[in-house]
Amino acid sequence: MTFAEPFQKKRVVTGYGVCAVVIILAFLLTIGSMGLRNSAFDRRTRIYVLVTNIQTAILAYQTEYGIPPEAASNFRLVKVLTGDNPRKIEFLSLKPSQLNPDGEIIDPWGTPFQIRAGADGKVHMKSAGPDKTFGTGDDIGDK
Repeated sequence: MTFAEPFQKKRVVTGYGVCAVVIILAFLLTIGSMGLRNSAFDRRTRIYVLVTNIQTAILAYQTEYGIPPEAASNFRLVKVLTGDNPRKIEFLSLKPSQLNPDGEIIDPWGTPFQIRAGADGKVHMKSAGPDKTFGTGDDIGDK
């Protein structure tokens, strides 16, 4: 044994160190799983916000012209609400990421909304949801 050996620092893993590492890992895993859940929540929230904006634009159109907009198709409704109407009024502003290449409004999963005019004079919208298939339990919107 040399003179310096007793004075060298030794690395010791204590119970407190192990507990701290476990707590930090548990915290990070919890935050990560919350992020995954919030992602699905965020997409659903974006759908409700978009549908509310579209319904508001439809009401503004109906107030302006006295009739609901033509909603024969997703594409046609987009055109009418974004300025292709008699007075060229833009009732709705959409980001390019909210439209597919065909000019249809899409949900956060990239599927075009189903849009139809109801007998009640209202426009009804539905998202296919995360599975991108209409008629399944995860659809969002009017039934």
